[in-house]
Amino acid sequence: MDSTANGIRHREQRIMPRKRKAPNGMGSIRKRADGRWEGQYTAGFNYSNGKLIRKSVYGKSQAEVAKKLAEKLAEVDGNIEMNTEIDPSKTSVGEWLNLWVDEYCVHLKPLTLVSYRSIIRNYLEPGLGKLMLGKLSNIRIQKLYNSIDVSSKTLKNIHGVLHKALKQAVAIGCLKNNPSDGCILPKLEAKEIELLDSSGIALVLKAIEGNEHENELITALFSGLRISELIALSWDCIDFEKGEITVYRQLLRIKEPGTSVRYEFGPTKNSKKRIVAASPFVLGVLEKQMQKIEQMATKADSAWHNKDNLVFTDATGSHKTQPALYKQVKKTAAEIGQPGLHFHSLRHSFATASIFAGDDIKSVSSNLGHSTISITLNTYGHYTDEARRKSAMLMQSYIESSLKSGNEEHDEH
Repeated sequence: MDSTANGIRHREQRIMPRKRKAPNGMGSIRKRADGRWEGQYTAGFNYSNGKLIRKSVYGKSQAEVAKKLAEKLAEVDGNIEMNTEIDPSKTSVGEWLNLWVDEYCVHLKPLTLVSYRSIIRNYLEPGLGKLMLGKLSNIRIQKLYNSIDVSSKTLKNIHGVLHKALKQAVAIGCLKNNPSDGCILPKLEAKEIELLDSSGIALVLKAIEGNEHENELITALFSGLRISELIALSWDCIDFEKGEITVYRQLLRIKEPGTSVRYEFGPTKNSKKRIVAASPFVLGVLEKQMQKIEQMATKADSAWHNKDNLVFTDATGSHKTQPALYKQVKKTAAEIGQPGLHFHSLRHSFATASIFAGDDIKSVSSNLGHSTISITLNTYGHYTDEARRKSAMLMQSYIESSLKSGNEEHDEH
């Protein structure tokens, strides 16, 4: 056996399979029954069926096959596109993104999948979709980020989806590195959140009095529940004796292109159960809602079908829908002269009211269901600063009043 053949054999012994990658470069030589020599090598890994991609070269002599095999092994090492069935020179960014979300994201929550597909469809495909995956560069991605007119949060989500998809392409050997690494997200001016102050809250309560959605909106305003959490509440979540509302799920509205709207129960946003302390006022509203449910069930008779024992339903026991509540809030906002308000403004108003009422930030974060206190601080930090300044001014007034009272008593003596 010549030196080239020996080199191949030694090389086969020292090349071991890598984690999550194909054992590229493994080769062997044998003499066939027909007298020819055959060299087999691993050219990659087929991630669609979980099998190695095996190829062969042939020759009249062992030396000839050894030479051919050495060339093929060098080609495998030098050509990244041999590592996977995805050829980055022939696969577009758009094709990879859709393959990634369909095959590698199946474990995600339904609403997260809808969000990922929306980001791909609305931002990444128009901006990068036609480029070949192997030609995607950091500067091309940076230019896209610089040109998109969206909020900071949306841009962060766009980058997150693209980075994860490209990270997977690296993991399976389709790309050598992640071209989105090192991109800088432009600092965009955050949109001011329109809130309700005490007078605005009074106007809202008056505007929705007697409305079919009155109890839902009041509960949302004074509990900070997300709309998906609100419509998912069932009566087992309400503890009137302890004055607590347990939040452990959402009722998600899912709409994908080409499909009809559907609602599905899912875990909370951070997948954790939380307990919200309800004020006596909110508990009173929920008691009224219980009476309302009983009346509607009696009236609907056999048409009643509240199988999930929901707190808020329509006249036949079906869950309330998000568009109906969104529409009611927009209508109410216009009536009170604050057209910029939306349903989520109720949650923000609850949070700021809690802060100004003196609640500590940990309690506010817990009631809102944030996964970390830092999220609460990032969102409402300037309100906590304002509350502290207000507290300092109250203390100053108290000190001045005490000093004045002390001086008056001193003068009398």
